[in-house]
Amino acid sequence: IFTSRVFYSFLLEHFNSKVPAGVTLDSFGFTGSNEISISGEAPNYLAVSEFLRNLNMQENPQVFTSALLTSITLNSANGTVKYAIVINYDVEALKNK
Repeated sequence: IFTSRVFYSFLLEHFNSKVPAGVTLDSFGFTGSNEISISGEAPNYLAVSEFLRNLNMQENPQVFTSALLTSITLNSANGTVKYAIVINYDVEALKNK
């Protein structure tokens, strides 16, 4: 039973290490089989780009298999951007942690 245990706490710790300074989350949800949907706000487009780059970085274990930007909108009043991202993850990378 312990060999099949999935450590979602590792996923959350790993995710947190990918968020650049200044980027905030408004929502985080498991939306499907091995899929996470997030949305939030960033100080500029470059911060969102860095976030996506961090999430798509090749590493071992490869927790996140892909991260795709689904929407981005500029708030012209203050220059910040709202974003939405869909992340796919490998559940096998969350076992035996």
